[in-house]
Amino acid sequence: MVAARTRIAIRHARNRGFTLVELLIASMLLSIVMTAVYTLFHSAIGSWRAVEQDFDAYQDARNLITIFQREMNNILPRAGHLFEGEKDEVTMFIVAEPMNVEEAEGRHLLRVRYRYQRSQKKLIREEALVDMALPKQPRFGEELDRERIKLRKKEKFTIATDLVDFQIRYLWTPRPAVRDEDIPPEPVTPYKVNKHRQGWGLPQGIEIKFVIQDPDEKSKRFEWVSTMPMRAPNAMLDNKMLEERLQGLI
Repeated sequence: MVAARTRIAIRHARNRGFTLVELLIASMLLSIVMTAVYTLFHSAIGSWRAVEQDFDAYQDARNLITIFQREMNNILPRAGHLFEGEKDEVTMFIVAEPMNVEEAEGRHLLRVRYRYQRSQKKLIREEALVDMALPKQPRFGEELDRERIKLRKKEKFTIATDLVDFQIRYLWTPRPAVRDEDIPPEPVTPYKVNKHRQGWGLPQGIEIKFVIQDPDEKSKRFEWVSTMPMRAPNAMLDNKMLEERLQGLI
């Protein structure tokens, strides 16, 4: 009799099913697991898209600044009078190895120009080998002989993409009229102008400002400002001479 009752109790327990509390606990655990799986999946998809599109704002910014700084360090001092620029482009003559090493190996005299293409959100680097000696700085009142600048093997390279803004400013620090060698010079705020004409010589530095946009999230933008000193001999002018030269620009 006892054995029969035990078998009946076990049969009823098997047919009873889950309680409401057990269902709630199971649902909660399932939700936690699904949330974790979705988070991992979303993170993996985001990483895959970033690799697929090769977008890394910080890496792109470092590359741009590094390349630009390298160009400035390689500027040919005796070609300082040929240095010129606007707020979105700059031209300089440097001695360096071309980017296209298959065309020309080793260090060469190059004309390098950076141009910002706003419509395409790109920064383009143009380089060309200089084939002849560069013209000397003309005397006051004379025109530069541009015909003497012979170029060959012109190349174009895209330095950065997804640039929604790119600006160049040229830094001029006035030379003190009188300086006591025994007293440290006081800090001087440089003039920052967005134009540089041929014949002015090299400025004391360049400031570049650019904004990179995330191609997936258009509202997500990254801004950088970098100031680069000019290592080559530059033109030092006092306040009066600078104001005369930069009239209308400051």
